Amino acid sequence: MSATPGLAVERTTLAWQRTALSLLGVSLLLARLAYERLGPAVLVVVAVSLAHVVGLLRGLRHRQHARLGTSTSRRPPMAVGTHAALLSLQVTLLAAVVVAAALAG
Repeated sequence: MSATPGLAVERTTLAWQRTALSLLGVSLLLARLAYERLGPAVLVVVAVSLAHVVGLLRGLRHRQHARLGTSTSRRPPMAVGTHAALLSLQVTLLAAVVVAAALAG
């Protein structure tokens, strides 16, 4: 039993969307829990998370339009490796906030 090969790109796009939205949810939850101990500094991490999620979702949409030939942009979509690197940085920031909150309390 094999999946339709043309749907692999769609599945990958959906997986990236789920990852981005999950990361945003975790960032918001972490901000809510850590705000009392760390104060407004936590909002910086949430702002970075929000900016990355918006950028990732826009990039995925742009990539999909480019693949379908319906893109109006002349700019090539951002490479998936760049999103992966930014995602790693974001997870590291979230881990730093967790450690800082644990040490502060």
